Amino acid sequence: MFIVDPETLIKVARLDIPKPLIIVINKRGFSKLAKKEIYGIARPEFGIAVIFIKSILECSRSVSQFLLRFAKLIMHELGHLFFLSHCDNIACVMHHHSSIENIDLSGHEFCDKCKVIFSTSSKYSWY
Repeated sequence: MFIVDPETLIKVARLDIPKPLIIVINKRGFSKLAKKEIYGIARPEFGIAVIFIKSILECSRSVSQFLLRFAKLIMHELGHLFFLSHCDNIACVMHHHSSIENIDLSGHEFCDKCKVIFSTSSKYSWY
């Protein structure tokens, strides 16, 4: 593991070169509004996403429950890094994660619609 200061990340992101995808895991929470929890933020134009895991750490009853929620958040933010938006399908990992309950209800992979969007808009052919 290595630590890079945010200013360096921003400078690298603004360079006009092929970029790796960067996912930052933040153990703190982030709340934009007093009652709205934010679980992740993605900036696909820079190839950077941040996942905030404080809430899922605090309310997970087991390691396996935490890992499942964490995996869903990673897949969700990766979807955003490939320019996918939120999906209305609750079974899709791209469904909006507005609460821990929504994370639990959502699936752990892309729905068929999101797979098509991903495969046609991405230079990567995984599906």
